[in-house]
Amino acid sequence: LESLVRITEAHARMHLRDYVKDSDVNAAIGIVLESFFQSQKFSVMRGLKRTFHKFLSYHRNSNDILFHILASLIREECSMLGGKNVLRVEVKQEDFESRAKEFGIAQLQPFYDSVAFKKRKFVLDEDHAKIVQVFN
Repeated sequence: LESLVRITEAHARMHLRDYVKDSDVNAAIGIVLESFFQSQKFSVMRGLKRTFHKFLSYHRNSNDILFHILASLIREECSMLGGKNVLRVEVKQEDFESRAKEFGIAQLQPFYDSVAFKKRKFVLDEDHAKIVQVFN
């Protein structure tokens, strides 16, 4: 508990404030939770991250979170395909959107239309409801 208080106060000082706000407390909880999660087995860590996503995604850009979700889905799909010499990976749009909703992100069209989405070689195949990434 004392470490939470110290981290909270340090976060407030980093923002040049003499007082603590809710955002400082949430950031401190996020730091402590992330540290704890990193010491867990992968399956346990995944469940805990879903439960405490509010604190872990605090003040993060929605696109960063969405790219992280998409990257994890791509990694899972690549491992199912054998992992080597994969030139094209498809992820169900429904899977991606359900994971995004777990993080409280519902408006995904701006993400699909973003330059960063296209720059990372993602394509939304609306006809087949899939997100495709092509590797060179």
